[in-house]
This record gives sequence, C-alpha cells and structure tokens, in this order.
Amino acid sequence: MSIKQNLIFLALFFPSFVSMQAQSELMGYYMNNTGTDLYLNPAKTTDARLSWVLPSGYYGHGIHGSSVLRLFRSGGISSARLTDDLQTQNSMLFGGQLSLFGFNYSQNNFSIQIGQNLKTHLQVDYNYTLIDMILNGNAGYIGKNVNIGPYLDALMYNELYLGGSYAIGNLRLGAKIKKLNGVANVYTPQNTFSIYTDEKIYELSFTNKYHIYTNSYSDSWDNVWQSLKFWGNDGWALDLGLEAKINDQFKVSGTLLDMGSINWKNNTKKIISEGTYDINGINLEGIFTDTISVFDFDTLGNLFNFEVLEENYKTPLPVQLYLGFQYLPTEQWEINALYYDRFSAGRSHPAFMVMGKYKPSDYFHTGLSYTINRYSYFNLGWSAELHAKWFHAFIAFDNITDIFTPLSSDYFNVRMGTMVDLWRKKI
Repeated sequence: MSIKQNLIFLALFFPSFVSMQAQSELMGYYMNNTGTDLYLNPAKTTDARLSWVLPSGYYGHGIHGSSVLRLFRSGGISSARLTDDLQTQNSMLFGGQLSLFGFNYSQNNFSIQIGQNLKTHLQVDYNYTLIDMILNGNAGYIGKNVNIGPYLDALMYNELYLGGSYAIGNLRLGAKIKKLNGVANVYTPQNTFSIYTDEKIYELSFTNKYHIYTNSYSDSWDNVWQSLKFWGNDGWALDLGLEAKINDQFKVSGTLLDMGSINWKNNTKKIISEGTYDINGINLEGIFTDTISVFDFDTLGNLFNFEVLEENYKTPLPVQLYLGFQYLPTEQWEINALYYDRFSAGRSHPAFMVMGKYKPSDYFHTGLSYTINRYSYFNLGWSAELHAKWFHAFIAFDNITDIFTPLSSDYFNVRMGTMVDLWRKKI
C-alpha cells in the first residue's frame, strides 16, 4: 500500500490540534457563578433562576520531554534540537473546548442544565529510544530488544448535554448525560513495535503488533473533508458530581467527567501490522536527516506489511477526576485545594493545586494559584471575575508566567467566557 499518500490524515490532524488545542483545567473549578464551574461539576448551580452561558473557549497543553517549539519549526523537525530535553518516557498532551451555548435553570433545591461543547484532544507518548534510533541508528542497541512504538490518541467530537442537580440538606448531587458525535479520530490501541539487532550477523528482527484506527484516512483532501461529519459516529457519556457543606467555613466536592465512548462508523479504517520480520542490509541511521520530509513512508509500509481493513471501532473518552476542598476564613477570602487526575489508555496525568481567592466586593474577584504536575513543578496561575448585576465575565490561567510564549511552556492553559442572568430572582 502507499502509506506516503494515505498518511494525509496526519498532516490534517497534527497542525490543527497543536494550533487550536484536554489538559487539566484547575482554577475554573472554583469560579462560581461564571458558567465554567457548571462544565466541571454538574452539582454546581448559579445564583440566578435562569442563566445563559454565552460562547466560551478553552486551550491547554502539557509537555513532558522536549517542548513544542523545540520539536517544530519552519522546515520540519530539527535533529539538532530534538534531543535537548528528551526523557526516558515522553508525552505531549493537548486539549481544547469551544462552548457555543449553555442554560441553567435553578429553583428551590434542584437545577437543570442543557448545553453544547466541541472538544479536541491529542495525546502522543513516545520513548527516548525511538528518537535516538531514528537519529543515530541502532549501533547502541546491538543485542537488545527495544520497543519504539509511539502511542497516539487524536480526537475531535461534539457533545450535547442534559443534566441536573438536587440538594439534600448540606449535600448537593449532580449528574449530566451527554450525547456524543465523533468528528475525527486517530487512535493506536496496540502500539508494540519491537526491534532486535543480532550481535553476530547484525540482522534486524521486528516484532510488531501495531494498530491504527481512524476515520480520517484517504489519498485525497476531498475525501478527508467529506469524512469529517457531525453525525454518524455516535456515543454517550456521563458526568457525576457532588458538593458537601461541612459547616459555614468548610466544603468538599468531587467530580467524575467523560465516562463514555464513541462508536466510529463513517469512513472507518483499521491499519494493522502484526508479525515478526527479519531484514538484512538496512541501516536505521539517517531515516530522518534534518527534516521529516525525506522519510520514506512507502518503504516502511512495504517492509512491515501494513493491512488496511474497513471496520467500525469504539474509542473511550479520557476520564477526568476532581477532588476539592474549600476553606472560607472570611467573607472576602477563600483558600482552595484541588487534586486532579486524567486517565487515558491506562495512563495517569495527576496534578495538585492550591489557590487563594480575594473578593474585595460582590463585583470583582481575583485569585492566585500554585500547581504541580508531571509537566512542570512550578506553575503560578491567576484568575479574574467580573460580576455585574446581570452579567458575568472571567479569565483564568493555570500558568501565567508563560502568557506571552505559551507554546514554549511545558504547561499552559487558558479559559475565558461570559454568562448572562436572564431571570435573577429565585423562588
């Protein structure tokens, strides 16, 4: 098969996710009465009886290993800068969300939510050996069996949700059911690609079980764009949340988000390579020179007998966990703590945040936070909220130190949006 022509889906996916792009979103969890807290905990509600969440957006990324700007620049991948910050295990995680509308109705002890989100997600996991072998060949791995298969999960989908919450004394419980429609996907549920170099005759042995599932595989741009639809790839997901008031000064909360999956049916392909292959006379050094443009994808496809099957498949969503603690020493001050984790393909991406919020008036709130995660040990965040009589606006950064150079940062995210109270008085 001609992989060089058909890998057009990677050319479509990767630039779009990097330029648009879920990494952890932490400060928004404690921005009450802004709309963003409704996304992150279905047990939350608003002060008004009827609120309209206007269009809002989110972008975030986390890099463990080389940073984005060192990996990508004009002309392709630079081998001179590629290994500067590589770790034994490396990961790149990007996320984005575009919310066009949301409504929350609250009365007495219950509330109802409806709304929409368009979400993107990209996760790439790879090890140091993959890059070292591409750049320097296999001489350093003679007599060793090494797995260099990268893991990839690229996803774009739309969700329409209906949820609600109910208060029982000091405990408020919430749930949200979400109808999912997958737009685009590239996924590698199996990513074993092992290489062994015989120490006597230097023969290469490849043992592969590498599967690529996608609905964005074609040899023409027209076919790719036609496959990107907001219908046909259906799924469901569930969000659960709770908030408990211990006393006037202490609250605890928790959330599980995106427990669900998408069934892919439009233009679906499974690209599979399985087996053991012995090859003589190939030097892995120089497969990449200074740019990715010289890589011979067709040779790779012929060597490892990639097979293309037209089959439907299912992909799980990355599940997110929030556990929160809030202390209210005075009416003007909040002290918040939050544990976050994200689970994808058996991989965990934990983070911990402490946050102080100052509320000098009912109209303006601001906060500072410190976050630690696997991508960076020092992240200073900042948030600001405007609460007018019927209008609310906010902006939040979990790492503001790199606000002017976000793509050079190992960890960065931003959320901004507005909300309008259509009916302020509750009964």
